[in-house]
Amino acid sequence: MQHTYFIQTTHTKEKKMPIAWVKYDKGKLNCHVIYKMVYDLEANLPRLIAEALNVPSVLGAQLTENDVEARIEPFDALNTKAHKDLEIVIFANYFAERERNLDTERAPYIAKEVKKLIPYGMSGFVYVRLAPSGFAEF
Repeated sequence: MQHTYFIQTTHTKEKKMPIAWVKYDKGKLNCHVIYKMVYDLEANLPRLIAEALNVPSVLGAQLTENDVEARIEPFDALNTKAHKDLEIVIFANYFAERERNLDTERAPYIAKEVKKLIPYGMSGFVYVRLAPSGFAEF
């Protein structure tokens, strides 16, 4: 049985909302371990992303966990799995101040904290893509 979990927090209509797509290999874990991992990611990932990508001194680059949306789901037959058990791809609005230490501090911080939340022996990565963005509702 396949479960797809959508974790969505309340966000403002501004262009600052990061979104994270999280995919995991369900073949290595039993359902209880998957449930705990998804629960832990749901409870912590928006906060971790906000902490890592927040730039308090730049108007529009300030983030709280309520600004972050995360979608967590298993790999399925339609996905081409990469070489890791857990993949976290984050899209966030570009700010030069956010980019300066993206590879040296921000992405490694998220990876280090996520590693504490997942089962021992799982491998994974965090990929953060900064780009200009727009937001519109319909």
